[in-house]
Amino acid sequence: MNQSLHPALAEGAKPYTETGHRPLLYLLAKGYASVRAEELADLRTLVKRSYAGKLTNAVFKHVDDQSVVALEALRQAGAYPPPRDSAWGNWGVVASPCLPGRSLMADCIQRFQSEGAWAVSPHIIPHCSLHSLAGLVSLALDCHGINLGIGGMPGDHRQVLLVAPALLCNGHLEGIWVILSGADHVNGKVRAVAFAVSQVPTTSSTPIAWSDDIFSLD
Repeated sequence: MNQSLHPALAEGAKPYTETGHRPLLYLLAKGYASVRAEELADLRTLVKRSYAGKLTNAVFKHVDDQSVVALEALRQAGAYPPPRDSAWGNWGVVASPCLPGRSLMADCIQRFQSEGAWAVSPHIIPHCSLHSLAGLVSLALDCHGINLGIGGMPGDHRQVLLVAPALLCNGHLEGIWVILSGADHVNGKVRAVAFAVSQVPTTSSTPIAWSDDIFSLD
């Protein structure tokens, strides 16, 4: 597995629910998306059309590939369109992209060197930072809770295990969308997974033990 790919993004990733671990949270929904490099342009068009009511074409002009795939993972999880108005209003977003904006920024640096400053848009910057994905998702889903970018380097997804429960424990949020994304340069894929977690169970939710094994590859 390529180093820049989160372990949770391997095929078959699922929450860890083995008996004996105290279920601190509940999994309400999960979505997964995996796209090859040559399919990214078509996916960008699909996602742009799917989120047309919330995100403008100008936004998608500079959005990082990982963010596009993450939005598709959210759509697969049933996050958008929302099940009802203001469904995610009191939710937060914790996103852990792995090396976000790396390829996009490399291309910009090359164009800057060859063509000068006018060849590079300043709008690239807000779409390539650690917090860009979390902010984009909060806009797309109308989440008014906290949104944070966590980690950013290979293996840093484990920090989500500390941050997400801490944000939920004070009782101010109904739940949190946890999103991981990464680029597998060996296999030429960009992958993302989105989890909706809450302390409040629903009729279709699954109890999960919030531990380092929550993203088991088994």
